[in-house]
Amino acid sequence: MALSWTQFWPYALTALIIGVLAEAVARGLRLWVYRSPWLVLVNLIAMYGLVMGGIATLVPRRGAIAAFVLGALAGLAYELLNLRRLQWWSFPNQRLLFLRGHVAILAVLTVLWGLVPPVTWAMRSAWPVDRPRRTLQERLDGLTAREQHLLGKVTAAIEFGLQILCGCGAKLAFTPGIFRAECLELTLGGFGVEYLARHARRLVGGQHGGWG
Repeated sequence: MALSWTQFWPYALTALIIGVLAEAVARGLRLWVYRSPWLVLVNLIAMYGLVMGGIATLVPRRGAIAAFVLGALAGLAYELLNLRRLQWWSFPNQRLLFLRGHVAILAVLTVLWGLVPPVTWAMRSAWPVDRPRRTLQERLDGLTAREQHLLGKVTAAIEFGLQILCGCGAKLAFTPGIFRAECLELTLGGFGVEYLARHARRLVGGQHGGWG
């Protein structure tokens, strides 16, 4: 099944990032030298972004081992093509760190090329690109639900506190968005005090009722 561009570009971009890191390390250590600076861009876009990014898309269907083999074969062919024909880059004194000779260098680079597609897939899997984006209405609905949940906790806490404070209980009436306490009798030091509170507090809407 062919991938659309929106499905392919995260793989290509991830592989491109890996290529930029690899080329930065190679430049800093002078592991290999390009014949012309613009060839670095060609290598990054073509080999890393398109080829290795494309092979990385096969991991979910074919597995990481198959992607490693394809990446290694593509990398080996690319290195041989450069060595025999293109000569876009070269290894100073035919050395790569402690390796000497083209055979040893090609063997190591083949393995490294094979690792690029599986690593690309692993890094791309950490991206949140597949998470569905919520619409504005869905976000507002979520905020409303959380607000109602918080309101329920606040009113429950108020009711519990009043019941403890009163000792004799409280007559509570709830309407949407309004907490009303009526005929609340407080017992303080053996003296009964009747406290009438009507429309005590409006919890939602920012409006406050008057005290009766």
